Amino acid sequence: MCRISAGAFSLRLALLAVYRLGAHVGAPGINKVRLDQVWRDVAGTLLGVLDLFSGGNFRTISIFALGVTPYITASDYFAAHDRRLAAVEETAGRGRDGAAED
Repeated sequence: MCRISAGAFSLRLALLAVYRLGAHVGAPGINKVRLDQVWRDVAGTLLGVLDLFSGGNFRTISIFALGVTPYITASDYFAAHDRRLAAVEETAGRGRDGAAED
């Protein structure tokens, strides 16, 4: 049997609460009326199944429905442009520990 400390359990419970609260925060600029109409039109399709497995995040277009895509895009951008930006190049040259010192 695996034992989890009270601190680790509390951390997991807090992260779960943050995720569930974030699932109710809609992305900015979304027309809710039009979104409801779209979801009525696609009910029973693959998008409906995807929404089911995402816990309803796609139906509300919540901020957590985006997943890791924005972070991957930002990482790719900085990887491609770090040679052009002096400050980013200096930070990248120091590594992760050097960047934490700033």
